[in-house]
Order: sequence, then C-alpha cells, then structure tokens
Amino acid sequence: MSVESSRKRAGGEKSEEDPPRKIASDECVELALSLADYLESPVLEDICIEFLSKESEYSKEEQFALGDKHNSMKLITQLCSDVKDSYELHEIVPVDINSLKSSTKTIVLQKSFELLGHRKPPAPPLSQQKETVFESMVEDFIDQAAVVNHHGRILAEQAFLLDQHVFMNDLITDAPQLIKELIEQDSRIPILANQFQKAVNQIEKNAIQAQNQVIHRKNYIMCLEISLANHQDLRAGSERFINILLESLKNFPYLISRGKRTENIALRNHEAGEKTIDVQYRNITREFEERGLPEGELSHQKSWLQLLTNLKDHSVKYFSRNIHNVQLPDGLRQIPREINFGLLGEFVSNVRQYFYNIRLQPAVIPARNEPAQAAPHPEGEHQNDGDGLNEDSIRLNFRQGSGEPTRKRAGREEPGEDPPRKIASGQLDETDSNQKDVVIIVEGQKFSCKKEELSRTSKYFEKMFNLKGLPRRMDSNGTIEMALSLADYLESPVLEERCIEFLSLESEYSKEEQFALGDKHNSMRLITQICSDIKDSYELHEIVPVDINSLKSNTKTIVLQKSFELLGHRTPPAPSLPQQKEALFETMVDDFIDQAAVVNHHGRILAEQAFLLDQHVFMDDSITDAPRLIKELIEQDSRIPILTS
Repeated sequence: MSVESSRKRAGGEKSEEDPPRKIASDECVELALSLADYLESPVLEDICIEFLSKESEYSKEEQFALGDKHNSMKLITQLCSDVKDSYELHEIVPVDINSLKSSTKTIVLQKSFELLGHRKPPAPPLSQQKETVFESMVEDFIDQAAVVNHHGRILAEQAFLLDQHVFMNDLITDAPQLIKELIEQDSRIPILANQFQKAVNQIEKNAIQAQNQVIHRKNYIMCLEISLANHQDLRAGSERFINILLESLKNFPYLISRGKRTENIALRNHEAGEKTIDVQYRNITREFEERGLPEGELSHQKSWLQLLTNLKDHSVKYFSRNIHNVQLPDGLRQIPREINFGLLGEFVSNVRQYFYNIRLQPAVIPARNEPAQAAPHPEGEHQNDGDGLNEDSIRLNFRQGSGEPTRKRAGREEPGEDPPRKIASGQLDETDSNQKDVVIIVEGQKFSCKKEELSRTSKYFEKMFNLKGLPRRMDSNGTIEMALSLADYLESPVLEERCIEFLSLESEYSKEEQFALGDKHNSMRLITQICSDIKDSYELHEIVPVDINSLKSNTKTIVLQKSFELLGHRTPPAPSLPQQKEALFETMVDDFIDQAAVVNHHGRILAEQAFLLDQHVFMDDSITDAPRLIKELIEQDSRIPILTS
C-alpha cells in the first residue's frame, strides 16, 4: 500500500477516485486546495481551479496568493496565461517577490519574458498560400500602426499639456498675489507630486499633469469669482474670460481618465470648502463619463499627427507673435533632426520662446535630475520666509514627502559587517589577549582568541585559517571561478568583492557566462550588479538561460525584479519634480523629446513594413507573369524554409 493511500485511509478522506464534484464556497475552496496539495490530487486541484475561474469572488490577486500558498502551479499557470499586459501581471504578483515559491517565480518569469517580447510560444508556420502570406503581412502592418498611434497619441497629449502649461504659467505670472498664494499653498499639489514619483509610464504622468492644470484653473476661477463679487462693474468684462477657462476644463477629464492607477485629486474641493467651481467641474467630469470627449482639441476624431500639427500652428499664431530677441538659456536639449517629423522642433522652439519671454531670464537651468537652486531675489523685491513666493516666481510645489531617499550603489549593497558564526559560550575568552592571535566580533563585542584552538573546535575556522592567503589579483578566468567558489564556501564578502571587481574590469567572460557563474556559486551581488547594468529586455533575454527553472530561487527574485522594471513597474522612486518653474518646464520638454524618440522608433518600423508590403506586391506580380522555370526555381529554393523557421 502506497504512502498516499495510507494517508487517505488513515485520515478518512475520500480517495482520488471519488473527489467532491462541487465546491460550495470560497471558504471551502481554500481547504480543498490545501487538501489537493496534501494528497497530490490533480483531479481535486482541477475542481478547485474550475470553481475559482467561474464562481469564486476571490480576486485574481487573491487566487494567485492561494495558488502559491498551496503549491498549485496549474492555478498559477492559468492565471498567468490570462494576463494580457504588464499592468495585470503587476497587480497579481506581490511586491515581496522573494516570498514566492521557486516554481511560482519560474512561471511568472516566463510570462514576464513573453510580455517583454521574448520566449513566446512558437508561432504557427507560415502558410504557403500567397493570399495568406500577404494578409499576414497586412495584419502585422495594422498591429504596428496601432502601436504607432498609441505612442503618437501620448506625444500629442504631451504637446497639449505643454501648450496649456505655458498658457497657465503666463496667467499666474501676471495674477494678483492672492491667486499666487492660493495656488502655492494648495494641499492637493503635494499629493500629486507623490503620485508623480510613483508613475510608471508617460500616460500616468500626463494624467497627473492634467490634474495639476485643473487645480490651477479652479483656483484661478475661484479667486476671480471672489474678486468680482465685490466689483460688479468688472463682471461684464470678466464673464467671457471665466467661460473660456471653464470651457478649457472639458479637455482634462479624458487625460485624467487615461491614468488608470492615479487617484483623481482634482475632483476634491479646496480646503476652504465647496465652491461653485467645484460643482461645475464635477458636472464637466460627469458629462464626460456619460458622453465621452467633446468636439475639441483632444477629439477622438482627430489623429495624433493632426493634433500635433494644430498645436504647432497654434504656437506659431499665438506664442511667436510680438516676441523678439528672447535670450534662451544655454545647454537646452533640442529635438534631433531624425525625429522632428517636420513640426516638433518648431513647436518646442515656439513654446520656449514664449515661456522665457514672460520669465525673468535665469542664469542657469538646473539639470533634469538635480535639485533646483532658488534664484536670487532682486534687491528691493519682496522676499519670503521658508517656502513662500516672490512676485516673479511661482513654484508648483511638488515636494518630496520625506526628503531624498538614500540610494544604494547600483548593483551593490552598502558594505556592512556580516554576522559572525555563533560560537558556543566558554569557547571565547577576552582575558590574556597578549597570547591571542585573532579577534572575533560578536554583536559588537570583541573576543580575543587563538587560531589554533578555533581551528581545532570548528571546521569552518580550520578552513579559514589554513587558507594560504586571499589572492590580491585574479590571474585568469580559471582562477576567478575557483575564487568565486571559495568565496561561496567560506561565505567571504571580501573575496566575493574582489571577484566581482575582476569580472567587471578585466575578465574575458561574457555577461552570460558571468551570470551563470554568479548563479552557480550563489553570488547574488554579482547577479544584482549584472542586472543593474541591463538597459533593455534584449540584454536580459541574452544573459538568462532558456531553462529558467534551473536558476536558484534568489537569482529568480533578482531577475524577476529587473523584468518588472523593464515592463515599467516597481522602478526605483523617480526624482521629485523640480520646484523652480524653468526646471519644471524643461522636464516636461525632456519627456516630450523622449516620447518623440519612441514614436520615431515605432514609426520607422511601420514605414519599413509599408516598404516591404509594396515590394512584396511588386515581386508577386512579377513572379505571376514569369516563365515556369523562374517559378520552379523560387519554389524549390532551400533557403526559404530556413527563413520560415
């Protein structure tokens, strides 16, 4: 009788031939899944999975946790197979990746590689029918066009936000001090700043910038309403301007709704309590949710390229008029010629001309990731205490909640003392230190000892003290592998660091070979350093072996963390937005140029596909009318099956 059968009979459970046919509730399914794990019953496991997929109220995240807890790799595999994008994977996988079982990490890693565009299940072989081959090329072209449109729309939205940012900046610069102070002190802005640091892509950044614009407009309108209440004679001239600002608010709910994982702070009332503008904006948002976008700048009917063209024309018409001899700061990033599209450079130039025309000319524009230094106040001008404002400078007040985070050196942890091996009480003695030849530190307390006595009582110390000295320099790749193995055996961080230094500076081992060495000899510092140097998914794909399951669990954790970063999630906190207006503006321009490069990359692929489609049709036409000999030669060419494979 097998051990499994004994368990079943002894425990009184049903045999695998007679499992329960239906799970009654979510409470029962966890018990049943635990039992399926204990009995190693695939039938019961399948019943649990079927219930979870059709009837359970457990979220995907909770189901994933159940599968990992009860070793149901079938459930984990099914959940991962249903994942369509990186956001879904990010949602169901816990932040503490190291807490997952090794088998779970393998499945999640495989899925992450698929989402990165690598190691996908084999595609079906290309059909030999001409019509099918042609339509397959057309479908790929349409897919790529969708990618270009996705990234192009983000670029157009960034251009719109830049345009609106410059417009609002102009209004605030000329506004009364009351409006400036109200905007500066708005408690919603620091919340948006915190969200901005956690944003994982440009869509979320755009959503946060859109909320920022809404809050500025709401505050501006609220102040105007308060002022006009006491000056009825000015209302007639100001009503039209207020209506223009209200109308401009209709474009922002769409951008905000695109940030699926950002809280809509702009809907909140001001701390002063609900005002008329709060009700008006909620109505605008409700109307968008019910009817969709209004006809306007961000209408779905307009292509992203048309939106960019319109914004460029707008910048020419409004921003460049009456602007002459504007002195721009040195060192500003420009649109490269190859990604200009014939209009981006002119748009950026015009918004810059307008922005710096209404600003005090700054001496220096701080680098993108460096903290901005406050500009000196001209003599006699009003100055503030602490975080206040002067007449000519307004900060958007994006503050970091708790100061600059301490960062670890890329790929390496800060050096620290490893906890020493525990030594039995009575083996160590602080007395008579003159006769001792080694000092051991245990939790900060020093013990003077004799190497000979330690070696006699501990195999670990025997190996350590009988080592004929650590190599100061590695001679060859053969030596490095032996030294790395020894560092693992002795648990010596000093020797491990020397090995890593040699591998990074002098070794002829490839990154792939170094990765294999790190995994083989448990050097997680080496694995971490290699992964920290990776810039894209192709590099990660190259160094990680196809057999992910062969990796050690700690290695999988590090690789999985890197794959999430490459997918745009769980990245180190972004630097806080600059507080100086010029630096904030240039940060937005930098993001715009980065996105233009992405659009250009995917656009070139689309253009190449269009060229190949054109050439394919031309060649197909030529072959159709060609003599039989040419047709047979092409059909029998042995290189074609190789390309198909």
